[in-house]
Amino acid sequence: MDPSPRETRWSLAWGLVVTLALACAAQEGHEPEPEEEPKADGAAGVRFEPMASPTAIDLTAAWVSPDDSVWVAGTGLTMRRDAGGWQDRSEGLTGEIADLWVADDGRRVAGSIGALLVADADGPWRVLFDMPSFCFRLTHLHLLEGRIVHAVCPYYDGLIRIPLDGGTPAELFSDADSSINNLVWSSSAADVTAIHWFEVKVVRYRGGPWTETASWPTEEVPAAETAHELAGLWGPEGDTLVAVGKGGVILRRAAGVWEREASGVETDLTSVWGTPEDGLFAVGMGGVALFNDGQGWRPLETGTTADLLAVRGNPGGEVVAVGAHGTLLHLVR
Repeated sequence: MDPSPRETRWSLAWGLVVTLALACAAQEGHEPEPEEEPKADGAAGVRFEPMASPTAIDLTAAWVSPDDSVWVAGTGLTMRRDAGGWQDRSEGLTGEIADLWVADDGRRVAGSIGALLVADADGPWRVLFDMPSFCFRLTHLHLLEGRIVHAVCPYYDGLIRIPLDGGTPAELFSDADSSINNLVWSSSAADVTAIHWFEVKVVRYRGGPWTETASWPTEEVPAAETAHELAGLWGPEGDTLVAVGKGGVILRRAAGVWEREASGVETDLTSVWGTPEDGLFAVGMGGVALFNDGQGWRPLETGTTADLLAVRGNPGGEVVAVGAHGTLLHLVR
């Protein structure tokens, strides 16, 4: 006799129960492995975290010494933090600070309105060199080997070389055919690169009369990038330079060739710092920070939306970023 429809339904239901029971038994004692949480920063836990700031004014420059002492600077202010806390090192300082460098012996130099300022390790600021009246302010410096300053005078489209230990400053070099000269880097006294920020024209001194345009041949930059304004420049090693600027642009010179690198952001970038061992760090408006360890640029957490105006570090040690309203961050690895 054929089974009734009711018997058929019970048979199918019982078969399903048995199948599920066997499946559960097979999985007993085998917990599923939890999925790995995605990293928010995309850089193996590297991130910036807030530090206690000594001020609420905008911080426009920073430095980290070989002993991991942190320097910050703003209008009328320079402060140093070591193991004992913060100390005010602003004596003799007035006006805006656009850039700050600290030598290994503790001497420090700063670009200000109309003057290059210098201070001994424990001394007050003093004017090292009064800029010509047409050079309203110094926007970017490079301290070479702790003894020679190359300083940019943007409103005269030029730059000047100033020895720290006496000697006559080199006359101001000017390229009248270019827009505002904003950034400078010197690999040696006979290898100085200057960048005109509005049109991204790069000129490089390799010897010869300092003030003659023929001593500053132009380096080719990809045509599509010449409309970007650049704000930060750093030389991580040798011939290599990295520049950052408006709209998230990042340019790198390697072996004499400039190329653009994908930043992944359209936010204006203001500053860059790094070494081959530490990687490269770039910061910008709205709390944006980027990191490149050789695997491309990736975002870092900062915990802030304040504009970041400078990033500096001690190779193998502390890395800090500073910005608007006294914002002060340090790197956590």
